[in-house]
Parts: sequence; C-alpha cells; structure tokens
Amino acid sequence: TDKLLAVLPAKYIPADVFAGISINAIPSLAIKSLTAGQFAALTPNQVQALTSSQVSELTKVQLSQVSSDNFGALSFSSGKTAGGLNGINIKLLNNEQLSYLTTDQIAALSNNQFSQFSSSQLKSLSNEQYSALTSLQASTLKSFSGFTNDAIAALSNSFISAVQPQAFSTLTKEQLASFIPEQM
Repeated sequence: TDKLLAVLPAKYIPADVFAGISINAIPSLAIKSLTAGQFAALTPNQVQALTSSQVSELTKVQLSQVSSDNFGALSFSSGKTAGGLNGINIKLLNNEQLSYLTTDQIAALSNNQFSQFSSSQLKSLSNEQYSALTSLQASTLKSFSGFTNDAIAALSNSFISAVQPQAFSTLTKEQLASFIPEQM
C-alpha cells in the first residue's frame, strides 16, 4: 500500500486500501487531498500517527466522517492543546464528537477555541466537562446562552469569578437560580 502512495495521487487509491498504509507513511500523507471515505478508512493507530499540522488541515467533511474510535485517537494524537486538537476549528465538531472530549481536553482548549462554541455545542457538554472549564476560558465568555441550568451549577468558582461582568447580564432568571451557594 505504501508503494501505491509513492506512485499514485491519493485520489486514485480506493478508500478500503487506506487501512493498509503503514504508520511510518502517515506523516507524509497530504490530508487535504483525502476524500472523507479515505480518511474514514484509516485505523485508530493511523489516526494517532497524524501530525498536529495534518490535524489542523482536516476539513469539515473529513471530521464529519470520523468514527468515535478514530476521534478518540485523533484527540490524543499530539498531546498538545486540547490533546491534539490545536488548530482545529471547534465549530467543525458535532455534538457527539464533543462528548468524547475528556475534561483534560476541555481544560486545554485555547481561549479562541472556547469562544467558537455555539449555543448548541455548549448545551451538548456534560456537567463534568463544564466543571473543567478554566478561568482563562471564562474571560472570553460573552454570553451564558447555551449554558443549561445544570451546567451553571457545575461551573467552578474560578471560572465564575473570571467571567466578565457583561456576560452576567445575559443570564435568565432560571439560570440565576441555578447558581449554588458555594459559587456566590
């Protein structure tokens, strides 16, 4: 399979052949040139071998085809920001993929990545994921739109104390009532 890559452009290689590519050949793959089917055919070990540069080149279509096993491998690939998700536009991730992010990965999201969350994406996070949000991420929060009442109760004191005052003005009465005494 590696020999095929050496002589043929990726677009001419059937998707099912990609599972046979050696781990050593993965860093030289032109990720942008792979179809969603070809990318989806990669094994978790192959996905784990992607470089952070390759990860940052993934397209919305490719990301939409990532299985949960491969997403887990992808998200741990480089050990850098968000466990390998540095450079990835968070808006490209669907709610199911977001649910696979660990608390360490949530805490490692850059301020820019955190600020990209849509209301729908915020609603999809678990209370455990909410509790991992950092004070640096809080400083970018413009609105509590998308935060569920349970999520607000799960926020850490350091997160709440770092939220900019104007964001508090976006809280609904129900959200305000969700704060627990320890957060005040």
